[in-house]
Amino acid sequence: NWQVCQAMGVLCYFFMISAFFWLNITCFDLWLNIRGIRYQLQSSSSRLRFTYYMIYVWSAAVIFTVTALTIEHMDISDAWKPGFGNGQCFIKSRDWSALLYFQGPSGLLNLFNVFFFTMSVINLYQIKEDSYELKKETSQQYKLSTFLRLFLVMGVSWILEFFTYLFAHSNSFIIVIFNTLNASQGIILFVVFVLKRRVLILLKNQWNKST
Repeated sequence: NWQVCQAMGVLCYFFMISAFFWLNITCFDLWLNIRGIRYQLQSSSSRLRFTYYMIYVWSAAVIFTVTALTIEHMDISDAWKPGFGNGQCFIKSRDWSALLYFQGPSGLLNLFNVFFFTMSVINLYQIKEDSYELKKETSQQYKLSTFLRLFLVMGVSWILEFFTYLFAHSNSFIIVIFNTLNASQGIILFVVFVLKRRVLILLKNQWNKST
């Protein structure tokens, strides 16, 4: 069914774009927290900041999705259209429009993420070494490590998508490899964030308590 296929493509696009925006705001929040420790800045409450972040992420995702869907139904050249449901449910990957609607925006967000991570690391190593700040610094180092792993997974996902776009007109076997690796992102996230000694010990303790 063409309508169902297009709807699935639009939803997939919406959530993929929102995932990159969530990673972007996560990197920004990490930098903001570390910068606040270094300069002794008063920040707004976590709940208020999270509300702002949600507005930013979901508004941006809606704007991108509505814009792409509107252009899809405009009477213009197909080269400018994202191609929802046009031979595939998701946007076209064999046209330069893929660069316009997905590769470009997600790549730009990744550049900002690199900037925020770099600034976070610089600020983290410039924090004064008193006991109170050192305690907070340790907490931020753990967050930095966690978000770095998440960023690497998401970054690799974008790189795989970008290579899929570059090799779209060449060997289909290469496309299968890239798509298989990209589809394994959930497994990679599970291995990186769940299959850790600390998490496994917590799960084991919880299991022993329940039994």
